[in-house]
Amino acid sequence: MRKSEDVLKEFNKEVDRIQKYEKMYESANILHLTVGKIESDGDWGHGGRTYIKLQDRTSTTAMILITDINGEKHIFDISTWESIEILAGGETERKTFSDAFTDIGQFLKNGMKGI
Repeated sequence: MRKSEDVLKEFNKEVDRIQKYEKMYESANILHLTVGKIESDGDWGHGGRTYIKLQDRTSTTAMILITDINGEKHIFDISTWESIEILAGGETERKTFSDAFTDIGQFLKNGMKGI
């Protein structure tokens, strides 16, 4: 198993390579989105990357639960999270993440009839 600091170093190196788009969403809270991609014809080994970051800028309440490969749960409550970042590799991951987030948006706007 790789050390956490090595994985974080690789994560940051990969994220730095990606041209990113940013947008701010403002309501009673402020949420900042950063998204980017590197297209390729294959998987992680061929250089494809998809990057998604959601960052609380003010008053965004959320609980975040991450379950690791060993089944251990890591919880962050409304007062301790600052951002969520996902770096996925490959074109299929880009497509499935895109499809999933499209469906999430449709559901949140329109309920079950949106999907």
